[in-house]
Amino acid sequence: MHKILILIVTSLFSLGSAQLPTINENFSSFNQILPFPHNGWTIATVHSSAITIGYSNTTGNQFIQANGLSALCCSSVNIPQYLFTPQIVAPDGTKTLSFEVHLSSQFSTATTVEVGLVSNPSDVSTFTSIGVPVTVQTTTPITISYIVPNSTKQYLVFKFISPSNNSQTIMDNVVYGGNLSVADSSIHNNANFVVKDNILLFLNKEKISHLKIYNAAGQIVLKSGNSNTFDISSLHTGIYTFQAVTDKKTKYISKFRK
Repeated sequence: MHKILILIVTSLFSLGSAQLPTINENFSSFNQILPFPHNGWTIATVHSSAITIGYSNTTGNQFIQANGLSALCCSSVNIPQYLFTPQIVAPDGTKTLSFEVHLSSQFSTATTVEVGLVSNPSDVSTFTSIGVPVTVQTTTPITISYIVPNSTKQYLVFKFISPSNNSQTIMDNVVYGGNLSVADSSIHNNANFVVKDNILLFLNKEKISHLKIYNAAGQIVLKSGNSNTFDISSLHTGIYTFQAVTDKKTKYISKFRK
């Protein structure tokens, strides 16, 4: 029986460093020549070249590059490759994570990226997803955003899966932070809304076409749309987060108390 060995690249310094309340990383200070770890970021891969620091001769930008490998000794095709952030303060459900991702060229095969949390970079079995896997199939950068749920796990992790050795995923501009305030009636990111008598009412002129409401654990508890008035009587008393998209494609993320 063949066994697949995962190379876990960490450092005692990164595991013992201070916990970060926020992250704002464009990878410009990373050493392109050296393998991971870099600045507290670590990887768990079949080979150190499966996730590297890329460089654009055109723009001068540096970025994360997840590479499909098909060598006999260390194939990464269809095998998850993991990139871990430095240790963060335990998430309390009030912060968001966003990043840009795209294929390196038109010849790259579509790949998938999934984001989660782990207790320790040396144990990927603790991986808990915070959203559905995203298929990356364009060379145009797209921004992906998540609400990071309340958790005792303190490492954000990006899981890349490449279906062939022609797959090459580029990731950049990772931002974790953006505390979401809580109020019963207020303006949040220009979304004016009121919560009263089991009704979530949006006062903006634009109609809400898609609405998702999450509980403190990051689970979707209500999905609706095509209205500005939403019945939330089925929700228990507590603090919730919503993601709303209007018919004009305006996006809102905020919290409310029921």
